[in-house]
Amino acid sequence: MAKNVCIITEFRNGDFRRVTNEVAGEGKRIADALGTGVVAIALGKGVSEKASELGRFGVDKVYVADDPALEFYTAETYAPIITDLLTKIDPAAILLPASADGKDLAARLSSRLEIALLQDAVEVAVDDGKKLRAKWPSFAGKCFAWAEWTSGDPPLISIRPNIMQCNIVDESRKAETESISVSIPAPRTKILKYDLDTSGKVELSEAGIIVSGGRGMKDAANFAILEELAGVMGAAVGASRGSASAPRRRAAPSRPGSATAAASASRRGCRSPPGRWRDDSMTGADPGDPPATPIRVLIADDQALIRSGFRMILEAQEEKALSEVLVIAAGILASYEAAGGGTKLGQVRIANPFWW
Repeated sequence: MAKNVCIITEFRNGDFRRVTNEVAGEGKRIADALGTGVVAIALGKGVSEKASELGRFGVDKVYVADDPALEFYTAETYAPIITDLLTKIDPAAILLPASADGKDLAARLSSRLEIALLQDAVEVAVDDGKKLRAKWPSFAGKCFAWAEWTSGDPPLISIRPNIMQCNIVDESRKAETESISVSIPAPRTKILKYDLDTSGKVELSEAGIIVSGGRGMKDAANFAILEELAGVMGAAVGASRGSASAPRRRAAPSRPGSATAAASASRRGCRSPPGRWRDDSMTGADPGDPPATPIRVLIADDQALIRSGFRMILEAQEEKALSEVLVIAAGILASYEAAGGGTKLGQVRIANPFWW
């Protein structure tokens, strides 16, 4: 008999999270390509009342463990229970959400089952030979890579939220449910409560629309403007990395590309350096996107040299308003031709470098 695709659900506040519906829909698509069915594992408090509704998204059968002790996710309770169930089900593939809880659980299942794990997949494909391939982002989404499973073990894949469609097969379709008796391990930790926002705001990880603010908002209090706009649009409020982290970072107003450095260059009669450097204060200063300029690369394998050299480079760039951006890399001399253990200067041209 053909093995089924198995999905692992997330149940919170009396209902399945949206990402579970996305994973179920993707599981159905994969199962159709493999010529098999979809089963689900659902743990939680009160989950038995909602389990059959997963049939709308193509799930054929749901294994349900309904217990008050499973109301909140803890690795100590969920991981051993789901491991035992997966061993009995013996699925063709395992899918689960790449949420905070899902990623934690996936890593533990990979270790316990001794199977390969791919986190944060954004696309899953089935080739003509009925083998799965999955695409995942790298370097903060700047590039993507495909992975495939060559062994006979089932692929374990966590699916990034808000990527897959919640494909409804049939609104009236109900999944078969089977209540299972499980032995719940006594956890060493206990969740007392979730302090959830009950103001009716949309959860950021499940929002269809996000209103995001950056350092141009100038002050955290000004995000109230975005909150009001998001309320009208039924959206969630987000923030850029710089604005979200600004209160916890040490400001460095004199770095090249910052407002202070630009003013200093102006006083000297020099043009401001085009390189964009992270400005930890919410000044809103934006020197603009850098053009395609020659970048001088210093490669060194000595950490002390790197630290002292980087300070010297920053000082020199600020004083002379250099147009080049100097980047330092460590421990890669061996991959360069004619590396002699010292330093090597070269010229490269780059249109969109990584900014530190």
